[in-house]
Amino acid sequence: MVNSISGYGITSTSQLYDLADKLGLKLNYVGFAENLHTMIPKNGIYIINLGNNQIFGTHWTVLIINGNNAFYSDSYGAPPEDEIFDFVKKKKTRSQNGTSQERSAVHIKLDYNKDIQLQAIDENYCGIWALLTSYYLIKKKGTLAERFNQFASNFTDLS
Repeated sequence: MVNSISGYGITSTSQLYDLADKLGLKLNYVGFAENLHTMIPKNGIYIINLGNNQIFGTHWTVLIINGNNAFYSDSYGAPPEDEIFDFVKKKKTRSQNGTSQERSAVHIKLDYNKDIQLQAIDENYCGIWALLTSYYLIKKKGTLAERFNQFASNFTDLS
């Protein structure tokens, strides 16, 4: 796995898709947070850039949705932006009678890496951190938050 990602710093959308493929990860989306409102959330991995079409890319983060649970990770340890919360609120699940229904934010649990900083502020590995976090959270067992805490325990918290 490490050989697949060594030598990368700043990563483009196409590089992230390519590296994800090498890691055996299927990405639902790679792009700007401002475009999430046009999509219907489903289970899977979203690599989200906090930039926009005007200022271009600034910082990659990751959102993983699994049923009624979601986990957001920012390698700087920052909380999710409003676009992320709004996107997760749109998640549809199956009701008891088998029909889709919109669920409120109370029913979709969004956890995030509260104040755990994996990347120094002057480093450019946010895309790589997003992929590594995704890999670990998809491949391991436990709740998404438990998986993240196991993953983060392998590194020094820079906060």
